[in-house]
Amino acid sequence: MRAHFNVSVAELDASGLWNRATIGVVSVSDSRDYLDGLMKNVERHATRVANNCGADVADSFVEFL
Repeated sequence: MRAHFNVSVAELDASGLWNRATIGVVSVSDSRDYLDGLMKNVERHATRVANNCGADVADSFVEFL
């Protein structure tokens, strides 16, 4: 995702399960509208990549600070 978008990506929850991952995506901007659109595009891209690999995105949410 970092190659396609101006975001930072990290695995957040080391649950020890080989078939699950919690991924955090972060970006900084002074425009909430820009970030909202960016995160929607990131979510679509992540869902597309997961589906192409036979996986699912179980849940996602956006939080603005």
